Amino acid sequence: DDSEDVKEAYDEFCGKLFAAENAGQGRYGVFDVHYQVDSRELDKVVFITWVTDSLPIKQKMLYASSNKALRAKMTGIHTEIQCNDASDLKLENVIAKCRQKSYE
Repeated sequence: DDSEDVKEAYDEFCGKLFAAENAGQGRYGVFDVHYQVDSRELDKVVFITWVTDSLPIKQKMLYASSNKALRAKMTGIHTEIQCNDASDLKLENVIAKCRQKSYE
C-alpha cells in the first residue's frame, strides 16, 4: 500500500528531526508529501524548518537568518512550513497546509 509506504517514510523523516532536537539542534528538511483531493492523487515538495522552542536563542537566530539563503538555492519547492513542535509535524497537519498554500 503506497499510503503506508509514505507514512513509514514520513515517520522516519520525523524521527531524524526529533533526534536533532534531542541533540539540541534544529534542522531543515525536504519531503515529497503525497495526498488526495477529490479522489485525485497529488504531491507537493515541502521545505520544513524544524526549530523547536527548546533551542537556545543563538540557534534559533542562526536558522532564521540562514533560511532565506538556503531556500533561494532550492528549486521545485511547493510549500514551506515552519515547525516548532511535534503537533506541527503531524502528517495530517502538513497535508492540510499543502492543500491551502503553495510556495510562489
